[in-house]
Amino acid sequence: SIDAPASTTGGADVTLTLPVNDGDANQVLQTNGSGVLTWVTLPDNTPSWSAYKSADTNISSGTWYDLVCDTELWDTDSAYDTSTGYFTVPSGKGGKYQINAAWTFDDPGSGDLGFITINRTPDGGSITEIHRVLQPTASGWNSTTFISAAVNLTALDVISIRLRHLDASGQHIQGGIENCWFSGFKLIGV
Repeated sequence: SIDAPASTTGGADVTLTLPVNDGDANQVLQTNGSGVLTWVTLPDNTPSWSAYKSADTNISSGTWYDLVCDTELWDTDSAYDTSTGYFTVPSGKGGKYQINAAWTFDDPGSGDLGFITINRTPDGGSITEIHRVLQPTASGWNSTTFISAAVNLTALDVISIRLRHLDASGQHIQGGIENCWFSGFKLIGV
């Protein structure tokens, strides 16, 4: 039974037409605005993944380095590859995504520039830089740079994080969950 509250429409009755079955687990009732109800499954923020780089790595100056986070915290659709560092949008899962990453240099020298970029490689296409952040210098300290962007992706697009620095002597990237990570999720409602 349904206990109806006092009507706010001047005492008029409201008629709701229920679906013929009881729906599936975790479904909710949705109205069409005219009182006809149907069972629907709410969208969720998947695919979703988070991974981090477990070990320190040395990289050369002036070359682009693909950030490979080799330890997953989660990966709802098995779409992140811990051996390449690439997230591939699963079939039927295109849409808008929030992408986040961070890297930590071990004591970058003053005046040494570094970059972190979010890149998109369409299925069968060439790599395209989507977003870039400049690494600040922090001589005498570890320096962590964060990057975050909302991007529109289609199925089979590949997302990667690339790093580059201009320290003449090479650079040391700190591993560990607090230093170097890559995560993302599909946005809903947009």
